[in-house]
Amino acid sequence: MSNCNPVQNPIVPGFKITRDAEGESFDSTYYKQIIGSLMYLTATRPDIMYVVSLLSRFMETPTELHYLAAKRVLRYLKGTVDYGLFYKKGKSNELVGFSDSDYAGDLEDRKSTSSHVFMLSSGAVSWSSKKQQVVTLSTTEAEFIAAASCACQAVWLRRILEELHCIQKKPTLIYCDNSSTIKLSKNPVLHGRSKHIDVRFHFLRDLTKAGVVDLVHCQSQDQIADILTKPLKLEAFEKLRGLLGVLSGSTTRDMHAVAKIESKLRSERDNEQRECGMSGLARPELVPIDPVRLDGKNYPIWARRMEFFLKELKVEYDAEEKWIKDDFLCLRTILNYLCDDLLHRYGKRKKTTTAKQLWDDLKLMFGMKKYLVRKYMDFQKVDEKSLVEQIQEFNRIFDEVVASGMTLSETFHVSAILSSLPLGSM
Repeated sequence: MSNCNPVQNPIVPGFKITRDAEGESFDSTYYKQIIGSLMYLTATRPDIMYVVSLLSRFMETPTELHYLAAKRVLRYLKGTVDYGLFYKKGKSNELVGFSDSDYAGDLEDRKSTSSHVFMLSSGAVSWSSKKQQVVTLSTTEAEFIAAASCACQAVWLRRILEELHCIQKKPTLIYCDNSSTIKLSKNPVLHGRSKHIDVRFHFLRDLTKAGVVDLVHCQSQDQIADILTKPLKLEAFEKLRGLLGVLSGSTTRDMHAVAKIESKLRSERDNEQRECGMSGLARPELVPIDPVRLDGKNYPIWARRMEFFLKELKVEYDAEEKWIKDDFLCLRTILNYLCDDLLHRYGKRKKTTTAKQLWDDLKLMFGMKKYLVRKYMDFQKVDEKSLVEQIQEFNRIFDEVVASGMTLSETFHVSAILSSLPLGSM
């Protein structure tokens, strides 16, 4: 497998694995060795937890189908060999959990899959993907059983953190994307639809009442534990993998490089401010060091900040060869400081867009707006040009303003047209 072709996800989206009773049998000892090695790796790679848990169900009588699925996991690991959990310094020490389930996901016995993950300091510290021991009759029941298991793990983690002098003063938040489960955990009255749920799972209610845990609703697309319950589409898988804190070595190096630049610029600014204060000189204009995300309205400040960053990265943004040499680092740096809407728009193009192209696109979209509006308003008729040429020039500037995304009022347009006429015609 050392020369295999890497893949971008460990399992094909939507793929269901069964016992494959009619399939060609495979060496069970060799298959167990592969699965055992992968289970060892899940200690630092939660992104393969689901597929390894799934494949481990067929270790007794594996077939070629199961072996091919295991080989795909190895191919995925070949392409992500430098990936691992990344914990950011200085982040919150508050323990946060995510609970989810895949209702009746097993095609053999129709049992559901429970999963949970706990985050601490921007990275996952505990995770699980396990088939439930009972057959559930509704999605609410499946989610409730998963949440109860997650709550038990939360109690254990809180005690461990207490021993490490990291006491959790507030209830541990557990995010769940099922509203009925949240209501059931807080409602002390047993009604007809929940009486069949085993009494031991109602332990969750006592923990909620005691203020140990607190179930909170979250959107399905933000449910991090979803990556541990079923095969996801590539875009969703990569998003949740990043939220887990599983990043590549190059990405973490880029984040360290940006953090060092921020620290250096902040130190230089503070020293300059201190020296000016001691000498009685006027304090220079502050360099924008604190995080600034481009939202379309703050382009001048954002561009100035990015110029400082790119200079520190030894990139001259007027030299094409420099952009090409450090393209990945520059692209990551620019994307890191875009608002969510712009990141969604340009993030999908990062494989085909260079840093230089992205920089020029943003400058054209946001940096030229005020210039175009001022040019539009200050347009004046030139005697040397004919009326037709004058109209064509005026329309060209107007088209540029519209293309830049500016929305101008009708009064503004009338004012611009009147101001462009020669004085004699007024």
